[in-house]
Amino acid sequence: MGKAAELTTAEKKIILRFWKTNMSYRKIAAVVGRGKCTVERVAKVSETPVPPSKCSDSVKIDSSTRRLIIRKVSSGAGCAKNVRDALQLLVSVSKVQRCLEKMPWLKYKKLRHGPILKPRQVRDRLNWTDEKKWNMEGPDGYKQWIDTRAKQSVPNRRHSGGVLFMIWGGFCGDRKTTLDFLDGRVTSIKYMATLQNHLQPAFDIGTQIYQHDNVAPHAAPHEDVA
Repeated sequence: MGKAAELTTAEKKIILRFWKTNMSYRKIAAVVGRGKCTVERVAKVSETPVPPSKCSDSVKIDSSTRRLIIRKVSSGAGCAKNVRDALQLLVSVSKVQRCLEKMPWLKYKKLRHGPILKPRQVRDRLNWTDEKKWNMEGPDGYKQWIDTRAKQSVPNRRHSGGVLFMIWGGFCGDRKTTLDFLDGRVTSIKYMATLQNHLQPAFDIGTQIYQHDNVAPHAAPHEDVA
């Protein structure tokens, strides 16, 4: 059986004219002298036309368009879809993304919430505080020359009591707080008073970060500075 001849334009118009009058495919095929499947195929093609794609991947990005894309991204356009819509390009978003990925100086990453600080600027924002206790009844951890042939004496070293004193101090960059000489055992109440009298006058809550260790008086709930 040979291949049937292609439909002419006149035959297509006749099929569509009868189809719009709600005539069945079988009757239209009998009138035109074509098969039922051929008539049905012509009617379906006319019923759902396929529009030409506006973002076809067959469209290539030339060098001038590539420069426009890079210039738009460098000006802060954002994502690839925003670049394509702003330049009204007839290409897909994935093609714009591939164009940007080929540029070694362009990186796809999240934006920072603030400027990049240098290590010196980070150190200048930190406010460090600590206490130091001196024991007046022993070597207090310092090294000294000893005679290993003689009998070694064990110095008296106590956590509290005896002759000792403790001071508190802090610094931030080239600025320093005033020293506080602490009497007796440091509690959260005493530590809160130290912060209010010596740290708070020199501390800027808007630009500085307070750092201290996590000993018991520092971590107590009474430590908050008003």
